[in-house]
Amino acid sequence: MASPAGYNKYLLAISGGIDSMVMAQLFLEAGFKHAIAHCNFRLRGDESDGDEDFVRQYAKRYNLPFFHKRADTGKYAKKHKLSIQMAAREIRYEWLRGIAAEHEYGFICIAHNSNDSVETFFINLLRGTGLSGLMGISPTGTGAARKNEIRVIRPLLSFSRDEIQTYAKSRDLKWREDSSNATDKYLRNRIRHHLLPLLEEMQPSALQAILATMENIKAAETVYAKTISHVLGQVMKKAKGKIYFDKAGLLKLEERSLYLYEAIKEYGYNYAQAKAISKALYGIPGKIFLSDSHRLTSDRKKLILEKRNDTATEKMFSISKVIDKAETGSYTITFAMKRKSPAFKVPPAPSKAYLDYDRLEFPLVLRRWKNGDKFYPLGMKESKKVSDLLIDLKVPLPDKEQVYVLLSGRNIAWVAGIRIDNRYKITTATKRMFVCELKNKS
Repeated sequence: MASPAGYNKYLLAISGGIDSMVMAQLFLEAGFKHAIAHCNFRLRGDESDGDEDFVRQYAKRYNLPFFHKRADTGKYAKKHKLSIQMAAREIRYEWLRGIAAEHEYGFICIAHNSNDSVETFFINLLRGTGLSGLMGISPTGTGAARKNEIRVIRPLLSFSRDEIQTYAKSRDLKWREDSSNATDKYLRNRIRHHLLPLLEEMQPSALQAILATMENIKAAETVYAKTISHVLGQVMKKAKGKIYFDKAGLLKLEERSLYLYEAIKEYGYNYAQAKAISKALYGIPGKIFLSDSHRLTSDRKKLILEKRNDTATEKMFSISKVIDKAETGSYTITFAMKRKSPAFKVPPAPSKAYLDYDRLEFPLVLRRWKNGDKFYPLGMKESKKVSDLLIDLKVPLPDKEQVYVLLSGRNIAWVAGIRIDNRYKITTATKRMFVCELKNKS
């Protein structure tokens, strides 16, 4: 977070190409306090190293603070299953934000131009997008900036590539050429080399017309976003790290797939999945929809969206007399032995269990419940399946999968956070209590 004193300092992302060198020259002429940052993605061998040296010498010539990073972009892309371009983008922005925060730069400056924005418009159009994808590149970072927050700004976005080249030549500026820009390997380059020249041949003012259309779309998207936000506010709510959608409310909406998409797209879902989820509103509860990071479950009356937690499915804990805590995916469960006073009364708190310590067989076992598990619920003389108890309590499916049971020998002593077994309850003869408490991590 930038301090108030550093809010007028600028961190310039400089690749060495013509756009970034023009931006650097403009900041020099304006006299703004700024630094140079260069990320070497190591994708073009000696050429990449040459870019780094060129930018370093530029910063040295003008006595400017210089920050640099050498990244193994290919390795990062493979690890995170990203394209090279997306990997480079993530690496660069994460690093720039870290430098800006550490050295108190209020703004990160990126040298995108209006042609870049039009190319982004077509990239999104060809891949399929909503209104927000047709607005091109934003002149500032996503979202509204709070006071003293580091902001991403794009000072050249209102200038075309031709205008930037004209200015660079008028100042006799030097820059580096990126050989990858000359290839047709990437979709952006194919749009730049073939589609846009064809459109300008058909209509000389095509670039200006597209930019004007993007401005119109931006205005329409503002109204659209407010409407979407208002409607979603009536059918969804967040609680305990999950998002709940009211099925009945969704079924009343026209174009409900669109509302669902806008609500879940940031969690890795696409529009086709939103349409499938919309159809599932009429189906039998229990259907699950996955993205790379989240899971959406169609429950009885709700859609429930939560982070995926695939790693702890079979996790078990051995609870000895000296173990005082267990960490599950969603909960922290603590354990403590306490003396029971004659006046003690068990408080009505389902998240806490008070068990007769001397009836327990250590070490205890804490694990997820399984089909077929039975116990004697507090106050009952007959056994009951845990699955039936969860159904009776209308526990949503995602929550069912997070339910743990505490075993004493082969007996369930506690269905964690829900109910204890009658055989381990506190009585007038109890001298020592085993107190278990379940806390939601979120």
